[in-house]
Amino acid sequence: MRRVTLIAMLVGILAFGFAGTAKADSFQFTVGGNDGSSTLFTATVTSTDVTINVSCLNAICQGDFLSTVGLKGLSFTAVTDDPGGDPTGFSQVNSSQTNNGQTGDCDAQQVTSSVCWTTTSPKGSGTPLQIGSGITFHAGLTDGSFSLADLHLQALAFSSSDAGTNERVFAISQGPDSTTQTPEPASLTLLGLGLLGVPFLRRKK
Repeated sequence: MRRVTLIAMLVGILAFGFAGTAKADSFQFTVGGNDGSSTLFTATVTSTDVTINVSCLNAICQGDFLSTVGLKGLSFTAVTDDPGGDPTGFSQVNSSQTNNGQTGDCDAQQVTSSVCWTTTSPKGSGTPLQIGSGITFHAGLTDGSFSLADLHLQALAFSSSDAGTNERVFAISQGPDSTTQTPEPASLTLLGLGLLGVPFLRRKK
């Protein structure tokens, strides 16, 4: 019975380890605005997805209005726009790795190899979205990867929804503050196999 249980555990570990789960890397960017706001951008990238979460570290940030957010330094063969990942007033652009003169602030703020979301009209005519309790952006990637040295967050925010007449709170392009890596499935498999062998270290009496 014990042998059957151990074999079942081994099969389970191998199936989990080689199931093809994409490794996720998360990057944090802390941005200080000229109005005293503190905004946290968390970008998570896998070979199939890019997600950017925008949250506030103080109350001032909650009143700011985001106009553009994007991640550059990515490599991919295609981007799948997720309508559910386009918050109100935003659309995802630059989906072919090149800046082809598409509408919105991504023209000025983004470069090639980027995934960018912007208000649907050019700067001064669009309506930025108040950060409030937080905003999440998501798009699908095909063959996604990145170079840490090239990875940058780019974002633009204003003091009110009338972006054409109000002062910018920030217009930034910066590398990550910190990185969190999720272990690859193969590493988890090796760990599991090692733990599985522990019972055999005991000598029979």
